[in-house]
Amino acid sequence: MPSILGWAAIVVVLIQLKRLFKAYAAIKAMKGLPTRFILFGPITIIGAIVPFYSRWYPRLIGAWIERHTRYAEFNSEAIVFVPVLYGDVFVQLASPEVSKTILADINAWPKPDVAVTLNEMGENVLTSRGDQWRLHRRAVTPAFSNETHTNVWEVTRSLYYQMLDTEEWRSGDKLFFPSISKYTTRLALLVIAACGFNMQLQWNEDGSSDGLTSPIDRAVVTVSSTIVERLNFAWIFRLPIEGLRKIDRAWADLHFWLNREVRTTKEELHKVMKLSGGDNKAQYENNVFGRLIAASMENGKDFDDSDVVGNLFIFFFAGHETTAWTLVNTLAMLALYQDEQERLYNHIRSVVGDRDPTPTDYPDLAPVLWCFYEALRLYPTAHIMLRTPSEDTVLSDPHLVASKENVLIPKGVIVIVDLIGTSRNPRHFPDGDAFNPLRWSNSSETSTNLFDQFLGFSTGPRVCVGKRFATFEAVCWLTLIMRDWKVDVKLNEGETREQWRERVMKPVMLATMRMDGDVPLTFTRRTSKA
Repeated sequence: MPSILGWAAIVVVLIQLKRLFKAYAAIKAMKGLPTRFILFGPITIIGAIVPFYSRWYPRLIGAWIERHTRYAEFNSEAIVFVPVLYGDVFVQLASPEVSKTILADINAWPKPDVAVTLNEMGENVLTSRGDQWRLHRRAVTPAFSNETHTNVWEVTRSLYYQMLDTEEWRSGDKLFFPSISKYTTRLALLVIAACGFNMQLQWNEDGSSDGLTSPIDRAVVTVSSTIVERLNFAWIFRLPIEGLRKIDRAWADLHFWLNREVRTTKEELHKVMKLSGGDNKAQYENNVFGRLIAASMENGKDFDDSDVVGNLFIFFFAGHETTAWTLVNTLAMLALYQDEQERLYNHIRSVVGDRDPTPTDYPDLAPVLWCFYEALRLYPTAHIMLRTPSEDTVLSDPHLVASKENVLIPKGVIVIVDLIGTSRNPRHFPDGDAFNPLRWSNSSETSTNLFDQFLGFSTGPRVCVGKRFATFEAVCWLTLIMRDWKVDVKLNEGETREQWRERVMKPVMLATMRMDGDVPLTFTRRTSKA
């Protein structure tokens, strides 16, 4: 009789044989798609924890490292990846047209279970599916109104001047900041706190260097820097290591604080409605927090306190992590491309002169938005979207594979929409590595339906509900800082700007893409040319 180890080995072999047979069936069904064999699936626990890259072990970072070669090698905009040792067969996609078709039908192409990783604090509008998603979407969408976007602009402008009033920004006319993300993260956090949840936090209330004053303020900033690691490997943060335990305590503090705020606000709203006969409920529905509280009271068990907390968390995370890093990347690209920066500065001056920009200037400041979009295209913070067909589905597009034939995707196979690939697709984005904001201009020959082919904020029914929130914040802040400051990079001796970009703009990719380290920039105060 086999030993215990022998039986274990037999079980492992049987599991592997079953998995490989399933993989063979999937490959056979998807004939016509080029196939690439790898060791581990990149969205598995094994595919995430080993910190190196190779062709046989590409991990998520492989989409970045191979951004120039992955699809060109096969002359295809879709590739089947087959993990040999662990993980399921998946398809990676770089076709904007096919991706849009998939993302447009949430019933035929739902999110797979593996995509639901940001719901540890509760279901939310990002991770929920089916009828539950529709309930979440109805609850939060009305809060993102024109009034909200106007408020975003005003709060962003106020915070910009509060930032300038700190000692660091008042210390001279030429400043060097070793990490500009410190300021963009602070800005984005305070904007979402004020406009999303009516939490009026000042830039530096207590005069400390980081300005973190409230429990939510400290917890969100602490957690945000390690959020992906905490979500994927929660057990690691409970090991007896003080640095890790500090992060876990911050996570627990955030969860406790959000739950307490939900309970307190619901009790307050109950009292107000009881005294007024329900007439004063509307005053609580003018921001995301209030809308979620009202939704939980209206829908009872279908939308409970955990759903409110889950959405509060996801808006703090998604509402400031992604915006903050795209602002960093925009400034870095403008610093590298001085001609584009000067073009943008001259346009800003032509629109606002010496006055402050207002929300009504938003359409006239389109070139600022183009810079933000171009940075998001180059460095998509949400770099993948996962979908799986609810039944065998045929994909049809003449550019998908070299043979131009239709392709069958079997039920249950995960399709990874690769935003690095789609946003560098040479059919729509020629010279894909270049920072070229004018490609977004209607007067540019390369801009035909460009916004329609860009998936940086997703598309279809699940398009980012905070898209206008983010772009109003970005256009206001970038307009102000580019009006007042000339941004540049600090090169090492003998270093070129391209070498600086290769050295500094190196992303790390888990649930989001951000730079793997600090992004240092210099700011020189401009004098008026008026």
